[in-house]
Amino acid sequence: MPPRQLNEHLRVFDDAMIKAVRTATGQALPQDGSIAIKRLRWPRRLCGGRIRRAVDVAPAVYLGGICLCVPSFTTSVNNYGDSTPGCLDHMSGDYGVGSFDHGNEEDRFAVLLASGSALGNDLQRYFHDLKVEVHAQTRYEDMDDDSVFKPQAKGVGWSQGRLLDKPQHEFTITRENKRYDDTLIQLAIKTCRRGVRPTRQECAFLSCNRLSTQFVGVPAMQRTIIGNVLYHEVWSAYLGTDSPICLSWVGTKFICGKRTYIIDRYGDVLSS
Repeated sequence: MPPRQLNEHLRVFDDAMIKAVRTATGQALPQDGSIAIKRLRWPRRLCGGRIRRAVDVAPAVYLGGICLCVPSFTTSVNNYGDSTPGCLDHMSGDYGVGSFDHGNEEDRFAVLLASGSALGNDLQRYFHDLKVEVHAQTRYEDMDDDSVFKPQAKGVGWSQGRLLDKPQHEFTITRENKRYDDTLIQLAIKTCRRGVRPTRQECAFLSCNRLSTQFVGVPAMQRTIIGNVLYHEVWSAYLGTDSPICLSWVGTKFICGKRTYIIDRYGDVLSS
């Protein structure tokens, strides 16, 4: 089903997921567009938390489904001349006889797009939306040849002379890489200004590396068990958010040696 018919239900699912994540990680995680919530949505390879929003990935899922399923609707001929019967040959007029034969990859969805059907309109709509998100400021001739959005909608799923085996995956990682790069550029511009200091969450992001992400999604084994309290603190350090342990003690004074210290929201004074 197209995302436009599922978004209401997907938002309910996403809200339930974020509530569960708050409990599991011990983090407040307000959905305010902060860098912490952005990172939570990113994959581990981009220093994220692997909690993608269903609403966000739905267009890529839908396009990927079209790329993998629609070509099987009508009879097609491969590069060896072998014919594969379609499961909806009686509707070949909507998809185009021979549209999915070898050699027609760049125009395989042309008939579907011209049909004016709901499926064709949705294909055009969601492909356009994703392409604009990734290449909004880029002229067609300046787009990288290996971009999965370089082809027109009629050839979606065809990139650099090959059909994508996992189109949904390719669409998704392309979008995520773009968002990651944009965030780095924005932080670089911000931190270059005199007198501007990065926030705690921004510092946590900029200092993250592959070792920092090892606990994210690690298989549950005897050697990898982390206690609940420590697990919450690990997430706090990873995202640059308030320390769950210290939050209720903020402002409390204690003496160590001859000096008096005040507990801060991040617990820095305790670890320095």
